[in-house]
Amino acid sequence: MKPPSHGAGQHASRPASGLPSPRKPGEPFNPFGLFNGIFIPEAVCKYRGLSLGAKMVYGRLCRYAGRDGAVYPAIPTLGSELGIGKTQARQYVQELEREHFIAVDRENRHFGPHGAGGSNRYVFLWHGAFDGEQGGLRKTPPVRKTGGVPLRKTGPLPLRKPEAKRILIKRFK
Repeated sequence: MKPPSHGAGQHASRPASGLPSPRKPGEPFNPFGLFNGIFIPEAVCKYRGLSLGAKMVYGRLCRYAGRDGAVYPAIPTLGSELGIGKTQARQYVQELEREHFIAVDRENRHFGPHGAGGSNRYVFLWHGAFDGEQGGLRKTPPVRKTGGVPLRKTGPLPLRKPEAKRILIKRFK
């Protein structure tokens, strides 16, 4: 397979590889085929019932999925790869589980060689979002605390008389 063309004068550098990039900050470039990353399905992006962080965790979990759909990243790994703490990563995983985007198998844990680790298995669940469901807002709009009293209509503030302004200026000179 032929690598993607990056246009004249552009080099396909991989900044994450540790090699210096020939590009300078602020310089235009074509990102096509240049980076590895996560994939967040458009239906998940559009779903209003998930926080942005939960959508990022979903994308990261998709990145881990093998041919059999098995996903075993540890919570601290998810957190460090997204630049968040393990507590926040755990909350986003719980949000995905609560909204039925994933199921977490906590019984059949995945252990590394020599019995190390012990991360949960994550299973992707088909969600109504993939069939076009938009989801409700995550938070309800704030309630006005007027106690049933109608709001007053206010008009523009009265203009100050120029004479009063002159008196004030003279006092402070």
